[in-house]
Amino acid sequence: MAVESVSRTAQENGSSRRHARIGILGAGFGGIGMAIRLKQAGIEDFVIWERDDGLGGTWWANSYPGCQCDIPSHLYSFSFAPNPEWTRTYPLQPELKRYLRSVADRFGIADHVHIGCEVTAAQWDDAAGVWRIETARGPFTVELLIAAPGFLSEPSTPDLPGLADFEGTTFHTARWNHDHDLTGRLVAVIGTGASAIQVVPRMQPVVEHLDVFQRTPPWVMPHRDRPITEAERRIYRRFPTLQRLVRAGVYWVRELLVPASSIGPGSCGCLSASPGATSSVTLRIPTCAPGSLRATCSAASGCFHRTTGIRP
Repeated sequence: MAVESVSRTAQENGSSRRHARIGILGAGFGGIGMAIRLKQAGIEDFVIWERDDGLGGTWWANSYPGCQCDIPSHLYSFSFAPNPEWTRTYPLQPELKRYLRSVADRFGIADHVHIGCEVTAAQWDDAAGVWRIETARGPFTVELLIAAPGFLSEPSTPDLPGLADFEGTTFHTARWNHDHDLTGRLVAVIGTGASAIQVVPRMQPVVEHLDVFQRTPPWVMPHRDRPITEAERRIYRRFPTLQRLVRAGVYWVRELLVPASSIGPGSCGCLSASPGATSSVTLRIPTCAPGSLRATCSAASGCFHRTTGIRP
């Protein structure tokens, strides 16, 4: 039975307990990882509240075209739960969501999760020595409250003048409207962060015209993504220690990149952008050192090499 079905059934039957020793806010990587460590320590008296209708946190909320992790898959997983079934060196959103579901099932986290259960208030009761938690499914009390909600699942919509009066369709990448067909549309994208780097190349081939509005130019690094072959997966299944060694190698290579990226622009190559055939692109070079802002990653040969317009 699916994780969501187990938890929701328990709540609808009214059998879920309203007091626990520990409460965890959020069922993403942080919340699930915390829950697993509690169980490994012999602590079973805990509950997880998840606002969305499934496990995954950021990887449930974000489902826009091209949504992908910019950290290698062998590293972007729990050290105690390696996944020999990764199909790409940089996992896509659906695979990450499946991984979290499988880990929750493997370690028996499902019965502790309350999905569709948004926490609306939390107040410490000093006299009783408990946290009083208000949720969309009623009150709870816990002795220890652990916050693991993350922030990339919460849209940050700019307060732009006239936005409320705009007659077209608007939505945030963290709330992607899959029912809205972009084919042949005039589209504007605000921002050039990690989400835009991924979604813009997927949108450009189908829209009539696409403008990208940028405030701060980011550093864009090459995305060394590739498929993981079935032969590699067989080796990882048979020799789990080898996959752990690969993970350790990826970790230390990433650690060594940190001091290099803080030296200056000369240590990292800026990904060039070339204009589309029908319009011009204004290329803005970051003025800051690559390590001073989060670098974005692109599998394309240019930052927005197929985008029809980048406007500062």
